[in-house]
Order: sequence, then C-alpha cells, then structure tokens
Amino acid sequence: MPLTSTCLCLLIREAGDGTREVLLGHKKTGLGVNKIVGLGGHVEPGESAAEAAAREVKEESGLCVARAALTEAADITFLFPAHPSWDMDVAVFTCEDWSGEAAETEEIRPLWFPVSALPFDRMWDDAPRWLPRVLAGERLRATFSYAADNETVAAESLTPLRLARAAVLRRPPEAHGFPGSQPRADQLSQSAATRSASRSSSGPACAMDTAASGSRSARA
Repeated sequence: MPLTSTCLCLLIREAGDGTREVLLGHKKTGLGVNKIVGLGGHVEPGESAAEAAAREVKEESGLCVARAALTEAADITFLFPAHPSWDMDVAVFTCEDWSGEAAETEEIRPLWFPVSALPFDRMWDDAPRWLPRVLAGERLRATFSYAADNETVAAESLTPLRLARAAVLRRPPEAHGFPGSQPRADQLSQSAATRSASRSSSGPACAMDTAASGSRSARA
C-alpha cells in the first residue's frame, strides 16, 4: 500500500519579550484528536507539498502563508504496522512570514507555545525526537515506526536532510535566524519590519495560494 502524502507547517515568531514561539494546535477531530499537533494535512492530487501546506494553514487557522515563504525542514515517514492505513510521508516546512490572526476552526484550536517549553506530554510520542531539532534549524530525514498500541515509538531513524532537497526558499539562511548565522543589526531590524508589514494585510499571493478546498487531516 502506498504511503499517504501529507504536510506540516510550523509557523515561528518572536514574542514581545523576545521568546521564540511556534504555532501548534489542539486537534478537535480525526487522527490525533485531543493531541497538540502541527498545522497540516493531505497533499491533494495536482498539489505540491508546499502548496498543500499553505492551503492547510489557511483552512485550519485562517492565516495566510505564501508558498515562497516556506522552507522545507524535514521529510518524515510514519509507520503504523498495526494500522497500515495510517502510514504516511510528511513534508515539514517552517515559516516566519504570514498575514492575519490565528483563529479557531472546526478542526484545530491554534495555540502558540514557547519553543523552549513544548507540550510533549500532549503530543505524539515522536515529537520530542525531531521537533526541537527542526525548530533549532536542523534539516532532517526521519522514520518512526509505532508499536502495536499506535501510541509508542518502537523504532526510529534520523539523518541530516540533504540541502539540495531543502532549498525551497530562495533566501539566505540568516533570514531565518538559524544557528550559525549572524545577521547584522540593520538586517534584523529590516527583517522585523518586513514581517510586521506582512502580517498586517494579505497580498495577492495569499488569494492565489489559498483557493478553497476540502481539508483532510494528517497525523501531525
């Protein structure tokens, strides 16, 4: 049986006190109900993973993300030997530029969490193994195989994701504040101003990226 193709999008911001935060959500329906998950879902026929990620963010939170603002951060395979229909490949993206305000939908109640205090006790068992590393700027290829209870990771494999596969965003790494990059003060100021302006209004790219489509939940 072929694996289901899905996507996740991790929106990252800097709070007023300088704390880095990531947008996750309380899952209200479907696979992973009542868990804290990332925003995302199925890649529909004819879509790229980035297109699907932008669409799913809009459908699940009301936020507008342009495809060009996404950076591929991880390629993860989830295997459920006791429930093979849940097996899936997930393209994980990060993003620091969007517009709008997060709002609750039928599927997700969006919640911002400090990157340093993620709610792992309410998330899938794999999350502590890869999410902090992705939020720290690593790019990963991972596989997680779950035990018969479909709740506990039984086996795992994590390796660096080739940069060639992760070069989705055509901006320098320092624009994302990844470890190892040291942007100048004027660059940081300009970047902050750009993000603020971007979040104040939706541009034409948003309307193009978020065409109406039925949302189907992924295991986030």
